[in-house]
Amino acid sequence: MKSIFLDSGPLSLVAQRKGKAEADRCKAWLQRMIAAGWQVVVPSITDYEVRREGRPTSDPLALNGDVILAAQALSVGTASDDVVVATTNVGHIARFVAASLWTEIEP
Repeated sequence: MKSIFLDSGPLSLVAQRKGKAEADRCKAWLQRMIAAGWQVVVPSITDYEVRREGRPTSDPLALNGDVILAAQALSVGTASDDVVVATTNVGHIARFVAASLWTEIEP
């Protein structure tokens, strides 16, 4: 089964109220992915990051949420066709695991 791990960017869009254009596009995209049979995963670290609203809670050199998210995604599979992190910041995540802008992932 193909799995999409949501990073904080797409998750925060999905959590926004109806009527905001980018948020509505992200919700529609997510519904298409689910309809196509993709498993959507919301890692605890992503939920935590969205709830704390971007306020850093650790030193910039400390282990951060990106590494934890990548490790969780890698625990499910390593083939980029089977597991991908949907994000708004590919540069940070792609160093560790397959990642794409959510707008570029299609069923």
